[in-house]
Amino acid sequence: MNGFKLMSDGYKQLMTQGKLTPEQADPEIRIFDFLAECDTDDLYRLMDSSAFNDILKSYVAAACDEADLPDKQKSSVMNSLKWLLDTKTAREICL
Repeated sequence: MNGFKLMSDGYKQLMTQGKLTPEQADPEIRIFDFLAECDTDDLYRLMDSSAFNDILKSYVAAACDEADLPDKQKSSVMNSLKWLLDTKTAREICL
């Protein structure tokens, strides 16, 4: 059993206990069940799909703001991130 399966089971339990409605729990269960079936290669493919690029960029921008980086450094980090997302695969970055 992996963490995604545990999360799915947790939402199922909350729904069974009446703490969440099916409308609240079903989307979470669906996503966590899907992720539970993914292997590492699948997760790399998801990242390489660019589906998460805007979210990742927002996290990095927020981290730059949180670290009080000057605008010039933040711009350099963001440009490097954009370049890496366009030129490297998730597997290359993670190895």
